[in-house]
Amino acid sequence: MSPFLLRLLKHQVTLKFECYRLIQATPENEDPVALLQAAAREHIPLDPSNKASLAALSTSQHAPKPIPDPEHRPSIEAVIEELRGKDWYMGQILYERTAEAKEARIATLEPHLSDSVAQALRASRNISTFYTHQVAAIQALDEGNNVIVSTSTASGKSIIYQVPLLKFLEEDPQSTAIFIYPTKALAQDQKRALEKLLSSCPGLERITVATYDGDTPQEERKDIRENASVIFTNFDMIHFAILPYEDMWRRFVMRTYRIAFV
Repeated sequence: MSPFLLRLLKHQVTLKFECYRLIQATPENEDPVALLQAAAREHIPLDPSNKASLAALSTSQHAPKPIPDPEHRPSIEAVIEELRGKDWYMGQILYERTAEAKEARIATLEPHLSDSVAQALRASRNISTFYTHQVAAIQALDEGNNVIVSTSTASGKSIIYQVPLLKFLEEDPQSTAIFIYPTKALAQDQKRALEKLLSSCPGLERITVATYDGDTPQEERKDIRENASVIFTNFDMIHFAILPYEDMWRRFVMRTYRIAFV
């Protein structure tokens, strides 16, 4: 049995044990499943644009907290002050510093993007200019270099691999790419962002983007291998489900333009 299957078996055994403990600790007149679902609902925020979910708040006994719209969200300072006012707060915040705002450094990408890629960036991400680190990295990739990018959160790192991918797909729609993420949530978020970008790019609307991880149904995996242009996966799947089966992935790997570790 492979290490991957051993970890999966261990996880399943642990899950069954935790479920057994939950059932044993539940009073006879209570339903453990109902209790668990009610506890979960209290911590799942609602999408404010979903009117049906918001309407259900008034009738739900365990109403989840709706997500405030951007205009009504509290500031970071207000959130910190609220935490400090809690009964359980005992000085857990050890250090606090406010960094002064810095002026963005913009650069020009040479050669310029095609009209379709530029339009997609404006339509899906409202991007019309690039930061200096984005330009430097994209141009290095265009020259065939390997690139490592280490910048702060929300600094536009995704654009660094998305723009070259779109350029390459324009040149050769049969190209493929693999993006490797450590967590499923991050991979799904980036997958949605790339799909939105592709759908806004004339000529690339039909490019197939897929997730290939442990939760991918077996009946869908062959279709992904044979038809997907971009896959989002993780390190375990690379080692245990892709590299050992090179013959099944030959079509995809032979056309791979870029492998990105994120």
